[in-house]
Amino acid sequence: DPEYRNPYSVQASLSVQRQLVHNLSLEVGYLMYHGLHLQMPVELNYKETGVVDPFIGPKYAIIDPTILQKVGYKSIGKSIYHALTVSLNKRYSKGLQFGVNYTFSKTLDDVIDFSSSQTWFRPTRLNLYRAVSVFDFPHVFLANAVYTTPFRAGEGHNFLARTFAD
Repeated sequence: DPEYRNPYSVQASLSVQRQLVHNLSLEVGYLMYHGLHLQMPVELNYKETGVVDPFIGPKYAIIDPTILQKVGYKSIGKSIYHALTVSLNKRYSKGLQFGVNYTFSKTLDDVIDFSSSQTWFRPTRLNLYRAVSVFDFPHVFLANAVYTTPFRAGEGHNFLARTFAD
């Protein structure tokens, strides 16, 4: 495509973090990623005939009958990701550190994500294909913790103490 442009993204974030008590903080944030000029495979061997079936939609005619499928690439794809994150973090003290994070998000796009050999069914109406992305995971919960046991290596003959030492 002579009008092909390099893809890029616009990103924004805003967060507020507060210390609740000593070594424990809460953060609430918003994230946005907007992908523009994403590569999209487009069928180039069909054109609209001008006839529109009320049940099926526009009818298409093949341009070159010797070619079944002719795929070109255009930089017309778009995506957008919005997320709200909530994080609770305890800094390391008294042998314990932990973090808990929840993300609520939505991802929308109009790009085929599986294979470049696949193209949209109606090549002249690509604006109809904006929908929830196959990469949309609206709820993500993560948790992690580190705990240093009070047992020390080489101390005592207790199996539990030796197993969990340091």
